[in-house]
Amino acid sequence: MNNNRKTKKGGATKRKKTALKKTLFERLNPYLASKNRILLGLILGLSVLFSILLFDAKINMMGDDAEYIMYGYNFATHFDFPSFRGPLYPVLLSPFILLFGVNIVLLKILSGIMIVGSLFFMYKTLHRRIPALILFSSLFLLSSNSFLLFYSSAVLSEPLFLLIQSLLIFFFCTYFVDTKQEVSIKTRILRFFVIAVLVLCLTLTRTVGYAAIGVIAGYFLFFKQWKNALLSILANATVFGLFGVLKKILWPTSGSAYNLSAFFTKDMYNPDKGMEDVGGIIVRLFENITNYLSRHIYPFFGLQTNIENSSIFITVIIVFLFLLGGYMAYRKNRTLFFAALHTLGFCLANFIILHATWLQERFIIVYYPLILLVILAGIYYIVQLNRHTHFLYIALVAVLFVGSFKQTLSKTEMNATALRMYLSGNLLYGLTPDWQNYIQVSQRAAKEIPASVNIAVRKPGTSTMYGNRPFHGIYAVPSVPKDTLNIWSPAAGKTVFIADITTKHIPAISKYLTFVAYGNMEINGAVSQMAGIYEIDASDSPLIKILTGDKSIVCTSDYEQYKESFLKTSDNLLYSPDMMLDNLKKANVQYMILASLRLNPAANTGNIITTMHRYLTILQLKYPDIAVEKFSIGEAEPASLIELRY
Repeated sequence: MNNNRKTKKGGATKRKKTALKKTLFERLNPYLASKNRILLGLILGLSVLFSILLFDAKINMMGDDAEYIMYGYNFATHFDFPSFRGPLYPVLLSPFILLFGVNIVLLKILSGIMIVGSLFFMYKTLHRRIPALILFSSLFLLSSNSFLLFYSSAVLSEPLFLLIQSLLIFFFCTYFVDTKQEVSIKTRILRFFVIAVLVLCLTLTRTVGYAAIGVIAGYFLFFKQWKNALLSILANATVFGLFGVLKKILWPTSGSAYNLSAFFTKDMYNPDKGMEDVGGIIVRLFENITNYLSRHIYPFFGLQTNIENSSIFITVIIVFLFLLGGYMAYRKNRTLFFAALHTLGFCLANFIILHATWLQERFIIVYYPLILLVILAGIYYIVQLNRHTHFLYIALVAVLFVGSFKQTLSKTEMNATALRMYLSGNLLYGLTPDWQNYIQVSQRAAKEIPASVNIAVRKPGTSTMYGNRPFHGIYAVPSVPKDTLNIWSPAAGKTVFIADITTKHIPAISKYLTFVAYGNMEINGAVSQMAGIYEIDASDSPLIKILTGDKSIVCTSDYEQYKESFLKTSDNLLYSPDMMLDNLKKANVQYMILASLRLNPAANTGNIITTMHRYLTILQLKYPDIAVEKFSIGEAEPASLIELRY
C-alpha cells in the first residue's frame, strides 16, 4: 500500500517535471487556441471601437471618394457601368445609394464592415492552420492599427480590396493548400471557378488584381502541381471571357476601366514623353520599394509616426525579415507560404506599375496585414529553435502593440471633438471654409433647382455626395485645336479683326467674337496674353476704323501675321465661346457653381482652382449678360450659384 502511494507520488512528480519542461510557446499556443472565440471577440470589438473613435465624416481632398459615389449613383439610376478605376466598388455602393440616397455616413460604415470582415476571414483562414500565437499577435496588432482603421470610414476601394483578398486566400487555402481529401472532378472544377470569380472581383477593384492569376499559377508550379496550374489559368480565362461578353451585351459603349499601357509611360499625365524603357522600370521598382517600405510600412508597425525621407537601411531590414518569413513559411507551413507568395507577387506588381511620384499609403496598406503576418511568422520560427529565446517574440509583439496602441490613442484624442460634432449632426466639421461654402451652395442648389436641369460644377462627385442629386462636371475648359486657324477663314462679307483683351474688353464688338486665344503672342508688335479674334460684318467696317484709331486698344486686321505669331508657341490655347456654350446646352446646363477651392489645401493663399471662372469668363466675352448670380455663401472664400440665361 505504501509502495503504491510512493509509486503514485513518484509518477506525479515525474509528470510535474515533464510539464515544467514545456517551452513558453508550448504553453501559450494551446492556451490561446482554447480561448480562440473570446480572443476573436476582443479583436473584432477593438477594431469596431477604434473604427468608431477614429470615424471621419469628411470627404477625401483627392476627390476619389466623391468619384466612387458619383459612379455608384449613375449605376443605380441609369445602369451606367463605371468606366473608372475599380468599377466593382461603385457597383457595390449602388444598391445602398438606390435605397437610402447618397448617405455619406452609411457608405462610410460599409467600409468599416469590410475592414472588420477582412480581419474575420483572416482569422478563419489561419485558425488551426498556423500557431495560435502568430495568429492572435498579428490580429491584435491589426485591430488597434490607426493606419489600417482610417479606411474604416473612407469611401475608397481599399476596404473592399482587403475583404476580397481575405476571401480569396481563405477559399484558396481551404480548397487547395491543406486539403488531402479527394473530390469529384465536378467539385474540383467548381472550386477553380470560385477562385477565378474572386480573382475577377479583385481585378475589378484594383488594377493590380491581375497579379493573382500569376500568384495562384505560380504556387501550383512551385509544388509541381502542373494540372492545377493549367486548370487555374483556364478557369480564369473562362471567367474573364464570360465577363467580357456579358459587359459587351449589357454595356456595349462602356470602355475599359483600366488603361494598362498608361502605367508604363514616363509620365501618365503627359503621354507625349513616351514609354518607359526597361532601365526606367527597374529604377522605378527600386525607388518604390525603398519609398513604400521605409516611409509607409515602417510607420505602420507603430515604431515611428512619420518618416520624411526614405531609408535604404530600414528597407533592407524589412525586405530581409519578409524573405526570412517566406523561407520559414515554405519549410513549416504552406498556408503562410501562400500568404507570403501572394504578398510578394502583389507588391512587386504594384512597385512596377506605380509611378514613383504617386507615393500614397493607400497603395500599400492593403498588404500590410500579410506583411506583418509573414514577418512575425519568420521571427516566431527562428526564436522557436531555442527555448530560451521564446521571450524575445513576446517582447517584440509587446513593443509593437504598445507603439501602435499609443499612436491610435493619440489619434482618437485628436478626433474626439470632430466625433462629437459629427454626432450632433455637423458633418462639415473639420473642412476648410472653401469646402464648407462649396458644399453648402451645392446642398442649397440641389434643393432649389429642379432636377430636370443640370448644374455644372468643378467637383461633381463632392456635390453629388452632399446634394444627393447628380451634378454636371466640368474638369477643364475645352479648347479647339490650334491649327484650326490654318483652315478657318472669315465668312463672306466679313472682316477679321484681332484685339488684345488681356486687360480691356471691347463690348461694342463682343457679338462678333469667334475665338479667344490664350498664351504668348504678338499683336501689331505688342505682346499679348489674351486676344479676341472677331468676324465683323462689312456694314460695321467704320467701327473698325474707330477702334483702330483708339490708341488704348492694341489691335490688327492682319490675320496672317497674327496667326503666324500665335502658332509658333506650342503652349498657346484657342477657345470657341460658341462651342463652349453649345456644350452646356447639349448637357442641359442652366446653372453653375463658382467656388474658391484652394490650390493649396493647407492655406488660403488666394490661389484657387479657376476652371469654372475661366469657362464663364470666356462665355461672357461674347455674351456679357449670360450670367446672373442667384446667391452666394461665405465671405473670405465664397461660393456662388450662377444662372445661365441663353
